[in-house]
Amino acid sequence: MIYIGKIRMKIQLIKKIALSLVLSAGISYSASSSAHIYSGFIINKTTQVLTLICPAGTAALAAQVLDGTSNAGIMSVTVFKDGNARVSSDLVQGEGIYSSFATLAAGAGTYYLIASQTAVASGTYKIQYHCEDAGGSETTNQSAVLTQN
Repeated sequence: MIYIGKIRMKIQLIKKIALSLVLSAGISYSASSSAHIYSGFIINKTTQVLTLICPAGTAALAAQVLDGTSNAGIMSVTVFKDGNARVSSDLVQGEGIYSSFATLAAGAGTYYLIASQTAVASGTYKIQYHCEDAGGSETTNQSAVLTQN
């Protein structure tokens, strides 16, 4: 009886380890497979414009911003297409947490990601972006390109 109990405990331990490995691999894969990030540097209340072309099948573009510098300013990203816009701002600088997503449902085509800050200082930022289909799956196949500095 004692021998059977030890075998059961070992089987349970092996199952837990296997489940942990599968979950860890899944988390690592999903985090690395879908991130499209642009890193930038901005000076004195200026704006920078990125251009991104979302392919056919795209329903919306979602973007969020991370302010990498503690400079008492607010970093924002505006998603713009065909006269429509959505804005998201990182209100706490330098803490390493992205803002909420600004999502604009304007279909496939050319979108503009506009980075801006309110501080009269230099700062770094990151914009994470995703072209998405109607089901929320990513369709992004190109990188955003800085078109106005």
